[in-house]
Amino acid sequence: MIRQYSKLIACMFAGGFLALELGCEQQEPPKPSPASSSAPSAPAQPQKPTPPVEEKKPPVTPPLPSGAESSATAPKALPAPPATQSTPPSAGSSALDLGGVSITIPAGWAVEPIAPGPMAAKFAYRLPKADGETEDGIVRISHYANMKGMDEANIGRWISQVKRADGQPATKDDAKITVNEKGSIRITLVDISGAMSGGMGTGQAGGGNQRAINAIIDHPAGPHFLRASGGVATMAKWEASIRAAIESAKPGQ
Repeated sequence: MIRQYSKLIACMFAGGFLALELGCEQQEPPKPSPASSSAPSAPAQPQKPTPPVEEKKPPVTPPLPSGAESSATAPKALPAPPATQSTPPSAGSSALDLGGVSITIPAGWAVEPIAPGPMAAKFAYRLPKADGETEDGIVRISHYANMKGMDEANIGRWISQVKRADGQPATKDDAKITVNEKGSIRITLVDISGAMSGGMGTGQAGGGNQRAINAIIDHPAGPHFLRASGGVATMAKWEASIRAAIESAKPGQ
């Protein structure tokens, strides 16, 4: 009997403890789920729109006035090569560079236009005529490099184009010929008078009674030729300046 009561009491204690344990288990708060599953998801950030790529356009050049050309598009002109001087300087100005030699143009010589041609002079000047004459004198300056060493041939040709007052052909004895050397420059001067034809004289009808003072100016890049002609009175008027121009020859560039 006592054993039964003891078992009953033991069962009662055991049941109480069990009830207490079950009660505790029921009151235990639920364990939180992992943050990844229970935490609210962060709101998605809106994606920024990709800005459109700006198309590069070439710079717009404002229109130019009619007939104008843009310096940016115009082809650059090539530098011009050095050319032989085609326009003589005014009389009395700086020395005239002939290429290898230069001379000084005296005051009073007037620039004369040159007709183009294979044997045309490089420069020409007109000498105002003296009182009583009908034509101006003329000075022609030329350059013929292929005539180097042909001084005698040129002198003979000039004399052959002159006739004496009696109508007979002039000879070398009728000319005054002088030779002057200055360093690398040799000047051969021929002074002759008479009725002239061909390349001698001014070209007036019949040749007239004229005078020519011609010079061969030879130098390493020569020879150059200075030929002055005109009426006897006109040449007497300008003789000093003609000789001064010839004697002014000096080495040039």
